[in-house]
Amino acid sequence: MWLTYGNSRNRNNVDRFLNSFWDDLYSSLDLRSQSYTYDFLPTKSMVLTYDDRFVITVNVPGFTANDVRVTVDNNMLSVVAKKEDDSLNVISTKYAMAAGTDPDSISASVANGQAVITIPRTPAKTSRREIPVT
Repeated sequence: MWLTYGNSRNRNNVDRFLNSFWDDLYSSLDLRSQSYTYDFLPTKSMVLTYDDRFVITVNVPGFTANDVRVTVDNNMLSVVAKKEDDSLNVISTKYAMAAGTDPDSISASVANGQAVITIPRTPAKTSRREIPVT
């Protein structure tokens, strides 16, 4: 159905339709009672690869070491920066852990608005053995 703005009656119908559309949309989203993490905003980060480690640098301006949480769950490394009293300013990013890394030896620090996460690589197993064939 095409609505035209030709006269005031049609204009009122269009305005009423649009107002009810937006009212219905926003009433279903109760925006006042929830906090949101804006994962669609780009997080500036850099991943450097060395022979013995990976180093991930994530920009977290305005956050301290107490505000940043680094966790590993199911081979996913998560970095979340959030102040306790502010639910709107959140930085959140995730990385898949590469094979051959040691999740138990990860270290992290925050300085000058950057979180630096170091992930050691485990030595590759190069043991060779012969399998008897029966």
